[in-house]
Amino acid sequence: MTKTTVTRGEIVPQQVPQDIEAEKYLLGDFFQKNELIDSYRGKIEPRHFYREAHRVLYEAMLALRARGQGVDLVTIADELRKKELLERVGGIPFLTEIFHFSPSTANAEQYRQIILDKWAARAVMEQNSRVNQEIVDGNLDASDVLTKGADALLDMSFKLQNRASYMPESAAVTAYKFLDSLLAKERADCYPTGFKELDAILDGGLFPGFYVVGAISSLGKTTFSLQIADNIAMSGKAVLFFSLEMSRQELIAKSISRRMMQKAMKDNAGVKNVLEKVKGSAKTTRDIMKGAKSWSKASRDLLQEAAFWYTGEEGPGSHLAISEGAGNIGYKEIRAAVQAYKVENGVYPVVVIDYLQIMAPADPRATDKQNTDKTVLELKRMSRDFNIPVLAISSFNRENYSQAVNMAAFKESGAVEYSADVLIGLQYEYMRKRPGETDKARTTRIAESQEHVQQEAAQGLPILVDAVILKNRNGARGHASLKFMPRFNCYEDVTCKQEQEDAPF
Repeated sequence: MTKTTVTRGEIVPQQVPQDIEAEKYLLGDFFQKNELIDSYRGKIEPRHFYREAHRVLYEAMLALRARGQGVDLVTIADELRKKELLERVGGIPFLTEIFHFSPSTANAEQYRQIILDKWAARAVMEQNSRVNQEIVDGNLDASDVLTKGADALLDMSFKLQNRASYMPESAAVTAYKFLDSLLAKERADCYPTGFKELDAILDGGLFPGFYVVGAISSLGKTTFSLQIADNIAMSGKAVLFFSLEMSRQELIAKSISRRMMQKAMKDNAGVKNVLEKVKGSAKTTRDIMKGAKSWSKASRDLLQEAAFWYTGEEGPGSHLAISEGAGNIGYKEIRAAVQAYKVENGVYPVVVIDYLQIMAPADPRATDKQNTDKTVLELKRMSRDFNIPVLAISSFNRENYSQAVNMAAFKESGAVEYSADVLIGLQYEYMRKRPGETDKARTTRIAESQEHVQQEAAQGLPILVDAVILKNRNGARGHASLKFMPRFNCYEDVTCKQEQEDAPF
């Protein structure tokens, strides 16, 4: 196999196994943390890098550390300049690019493994080419091919078997393994959301993949996603909820409030003016956070029942973990937390993120859109690597606050639209377009409905909401009708047509 020399700026042939980005990230990690160079000495060598400039840079880093010197832009530039290699690799612009390529060293081991795997694949290809060339040159006969050639490739395979986790396999092999696993599987890996109409559209619930829930402000995105998380946890499945805005206590209070309302509704079924009865005993999130010392006995009893439910076998508390942060949690921290959860508990959890736009930036020097795009791509990759559902909440563009939910609402980040497997948009039911309705009539109706709904919500009455499936990569699209009671942080199915028309709770 002809050796390919690649310098900075060249187009890398895709048929050659390589991952230039992983090489840049690892070298960037070495700049950020010099101790990594020392710990990786012998674990990865310059020859393992595909790009010549990267091999030269790593050799210079090793030389500096061997002399007890630190590795930074100044020392590495001087080292390369002395060896007359600085301009060969691309000069100061190249070094600056690498230096700024990795703001964190959290995934250094993953990048090292990728580089070794790609090198292993190239080594096998080169060995195979050498055997083929010897056959063409007449240096091997049939018996030699069956012994020397096969033995050489087998030996190479054994040497590299621990470095081949990223080596591509043939589609036929993948298909065989996949079909074999399907035959042995009784049911798909599916996590019902707990909302019947929504689950019906989603073929049963959430499957491994990347889901995004979007809505305008104050329409209950967190409430909706938290309730899905609670429902999945109540089925005995592990859930890891990343709250980047609310505290753990506030989220738990939302779940407790919902349970208090549901229990009060059940206890007072058939009672006249049931909503007034419920509002007198069930409590809001704010009420719970303020404390229960002055509550009535009925309310305290409801709180005690809800607390026992939340922490008991039937409640979500035992299978739900909440990680809180404020601007310090990005996709790397989430990935590390998911891997740590697997090590400690033996399973990968369903991941819920509240919310996408306030995650820590992947690169502080990049624009908001670039950071969001990178984060979305990494969350999608995580759902694929760990075979889990990842559900992220997203805000809408402000120009979409007065429009029916649509794909344009997610246009702030093109990656959201293109990388998500499923896009779910929440909207007030009155925003749905009516057949044959003129734009003027629709504008008037929406204005009237908006005022009416706000009054109902203030009184603790339920409002109708559509969960619109805007994109479903492997399934159907449509909308599920839900009723939302903001006062008690609760979404429920609309159980009949009459409810959809007048929304009694």
